[in-house]
Amino acid sequence: MVGAFALGLGSILGILLIVLAVVMAATAAVGFCPLYRLFGISTVRAAEPRR
Repeated sequence: MVGAFALGLGSILGILLIVLAVVMAATAAVGFCPLYRLFGISTVRAAEPRR
């Protein structure tokens, strides 16, 4: 967020940094990253077969 203020909130890079900050804050708040689903990334370990 500091970078967005430093670059100017009206600049394209400033707006992109604000969007990135909002996505990161929302991810931290809910514990789920929508970008993982978009890119098909899973951090869930595969279940080991029972013995």
